[in-house]
Amino acid sequence: MAQNSGKPASGVEASKFMNSIQQDKRNRQEEVNTLLRLIYETKPEKILDVGCGRGRYLIPLLEQGFNVTGVEINGAQVKSLPEQYRDQVISPDQAIQLQETFDLIIMSHVIEHIEIKDFIDFMDSYLRLLRSNGWLMIATPLLYEGFYDDYDHVKPYTHKAIATLYSDNTQFQKKPKYRLNLTYVWFRIWPLKLSDYPGEAVWRVHLKQVANKFLEALYYLSGRIISRRTGWIGAFQKVE
Repeated sequence: MAQNSGKPASGVEASKFMNSIQQDKRNRQEEVNTLLRLIYETKPEKILDVGCGRGRYLIPLLEQGFNVTGVEINGAQVKSLPEQYRDQVISPDQAIQLQETFDLIIMSHVIEHIEIKDFIDFMDSYLRLLRSNGWLMIATPLLYEGFYDDYDHVKPYTHKAIATLYSDNTQFQKKPKYRLNLTYVWFRIWPLKLSDYPGEAVWRVHLKQVANKFLEALYYLSGRIISRRTGWIGAFQKVE
């Protein structure tokens, strides 16, 4: 088994890492703006933000005057919120006891942390709180080279898989209690990329770096048409 030499990463590796971070930040902000736009368009009176974290959506929505309740399992994340917003956040155990309904539920970067065997029960526990014809907004990554760098990521789910699961399709052994209709999907896109592998010859690594620069140029020159999908946002409406 290869061992860490303890040497710092090379300048090339550090540069690649920083470029990846900057690319992720740009794409994440575009994703946030897209999801907020969808929420504003639906004009919900009551919102449940499941997995609200540090308030990426909770805070701007509250500041816009929306009635928002956040759900967060990580106490450290809740404590990181500005004090005036903490009372708006409840635990998952408190959420499943709620008797009220919401016009819109947000699940941003949540479902990829859920095992297949737990998925339907998890979703049903929150869809119970969504009113008929209400909206479920899901944002989640697809499988790409950085997906499993997050230790908590267990599975990428596609919009088609969820739309099929919550349709009238009868092929599944276990069916959800509720139905959803996918009305809109947006994709997060990145430049095409050739991945590096441990132990590759140096010349192959350098060749891929040149190729990736070319692919990145094609991404921008094509107006981002030549690209790959690394995540998606789906707007699902609950069917009566």
